Amino acid sequence: MKILQYMAVVVLIICTSCQKEEIKTYQGVNNIYFSPAWVPIVPGAKLTDSLYVSFVFETNSVNEMVVKIPVRVQGRFSETERMYQVELGAASSAEEGVDISPVSGTHTFKANQEVDTLQLSIYRHEVLKSETKFAEINLLPSSDFSTELEENIINESTGEGISCLTFRLYFNDILGVQKYWSVGYLGTYSEKKLRLISEVMDLPLNYFSGDISPSVKQVRYIAKTMQIYLDEQAANGTPVLEEDGTPMKMADNL
Repeated sequence: MKILQYMAVVVLIICTSCQKEEIKTYQGVNNIYFSPAWVPIVPGAKLTDSLYVSFVFETNSVNEMVVKIPVRVQGRFSETERMYQVELGAASSAEEGVDISPVSGTHTFKANQEVDTLQLSIYRHEVLKSETKFAEINLLPSSDFSTELEENIINESTGEGISCLTFRLYFNDILGVQKYWSVGYLGTYSEKKLRLISEVMDLPLNYFSGDISPSVKQVRYIAKTMQIYLDEQAANGTPVLEEDGTPMKMADNL
């Protein structure tokens, strides 16, 4: 009986202690940081502090692309909108208002949100066909947010880390040699030839660079059909020429 009474007293003391101890809410500063450095953009993706974007798989009518970079807050949610500061770093080759929409200045973080997006636009210019533009986007402290999360160490053994406050955006319009391009059937690669194949055969521009390699039968069919098209254009007096002025053709052994 005394043992039972003793146990009851112990349980009572523990319960009383639990009731007196309140769950502590976050008391630290309200940090803002680029979310992909801590949370993958999509499940299973790697953590990152950079993004590569290309216009190459867009139609020629697309001259602007919207890019959304997730930003996240550490701290209490707010029932009102808050402001955060961004600047385009001096190392950037992209120019605001020319290559990229104005990004430096004050941006709004929506109320009752843990994650919001920094939205900007990149613009398509001829120079992107031979040059990759680079935008270094930096988060700065503001009256509403601190920026104390400088880096996330992703490899403890090497000390490798990624930035939480600087996000690097690279963009171009360069359509290089495709992974599954077959010189034996399609002939010498050129961007003009790839775009023509895409148009005539109604194929996506990334057909020869996707996750699955086209079969030999498919590539041979494409090459034969394209050579017939090129021969017809030449016979009609409208030959298709490569950029260097030579007639476009598929491989010689078709």
